[in-house]
Amino acid sequence: MNWIEIVVVILSFFAFSLVINGLFLKFSDNLGLRSAKISGTRWTSAQKPSFGGITFYILFLISVIAYSMIDPFASLGRNIEFLGLMLAVSIAFVAGLFDDAFNTRPLIKLALQILAAAVLVFSGTYIQISGNQIADVALTFVWVIGIMNSINLLDNMDAISSSVVVFILSCFLVIMQLNGIEDGPYLFISFGLIAAIGGFLFFNWHPSKLFMGDTGSMFLGSVVAFLGIKYGWNLKMNAAEPDVW
Repeated sequence: MNWIEIVVVILSFFAFSLVINGLFLKFSDNLGLRSAKISGTRWTSAQKPSFGGITFYILFLISVIAYSMIDPFASLGRNIEFLGLMLAVSIAFVAGLFDDAFNTRPLIKLALQILAAAVLVFSGTYIQISGNQIADVALTFVWVIGIMNSINLLDNMDAISSSVVVFILSCFLVIMQLNGIEDGPYLFISFGLIAAIGGFLFFNWHPSKLFMGDTGSMFLGSVVAFLGIKYGWNLKMNAAEPDVW
């Protein structure tokens, strides 16, 4: 990707996020409403819609489609690692969506988080540091579930969770550039999500008008967990591998 394409992606996704979140906010009456009395997880006394995460997932899918159009030779549909990411984040999104809509039991949410982690592992994305595959896989499950719940727990104050995720994604982009890693789709997705979160922050900054909800925090947590494995835990391995896209 050149810088012109990056700027176009950021501006387009930021504008889309602003428009979609604005429309959701305008036309919602009770979808995903949360209050301190209902959930006990928001530091607020007022009801506010918590569906900002839907925009993140929509723009994630758009970024995948857009990248496939920009680089038709990328063959994302035949890349097991990427398909694993798609399925894992979709499971996380659905888990969060059900929790926002129906206040599902914690064990159900945990089961879906375990399933998302299992999908990543079986698609080849797992921490590889000890030389013992069982230990590495166990650590991967702890990492994925821990990150998803960490982002979820951070989403109890205005703009905290979204700001932290923007910072983390920006760090991954810097790591990729410093190590000469040219993973086109992950670069594209990271820029797209930063722009999407930026548009959401317009409504989430104090005093916020809406939250991202579990829909957003679970989805973003799964993305951060994946990128953390690829460009954190397994950085040396990925930096040594040639660009396969």
